[in-house]
Amino acid sequence: MSRREVLDSTADYPQQPGVVLIKVPKTLALLEQQLRALRKVVTSDTRIIAGAKARDIHTSTLELFEKVLGPTTTTLAWKKARLINCTFNEPQLADAPQTVSWKLEGTDWTIHNHANVFSRTGLDIGARFFMQHLPENLEGEIVDLGCGNGVIGLTLLDKTRRRKWCLSMNHRWRLLPAV
Repeated sequence: MSRREVLDSTADYPQQPGVVLIKVPKTLALLEQQLRALRKVVTSDTRIIAGAKARDIHTSTLELFEKVLGPTTTTLAWKKARLINCTFNEPQLADAPQTVSWKLEGTDWTIHNHANVFSRTGLDIGARFFMQHLPENLEGEIVDLGCGNGVIGLTLLDKTRRRKWCLSMNHRWRLLPAV
């Protein structure tokens, strides 16, 4: 029986895979991160197949595959889905940081976001509004569900100096006691 392994988006990929199957993510930033990671382990013999709804595969998606990995073709749409086939040929590619970093205004904090964090290049309007209206004098522990980059939990920590817990969908933060 062959070994099957499911990897998260930031895991190290196995060397020289024979076949790579990709579900094309909604964000180009995450796709680029995944393709750059693949670039380090695939060979010209690796069969690279990606799939998505036809409406989610754009010219920019195909251009990204070509830029990072090499020649790319698509199949005709079938039942509203389409496949992308790519052949690795080591195109020239400049390095890119794995995270985007930015200063959180009004603090001395630098936030570091990976590709799939919502509003990864700055504070979104909802978080900004929420941070301005956080309750005062809270008792007990605080849970920040789906905290993403953690700015709400960090703000509460700074504001109340009480014990908090941040809970996130991020595999590295499953249930992390805030400092």
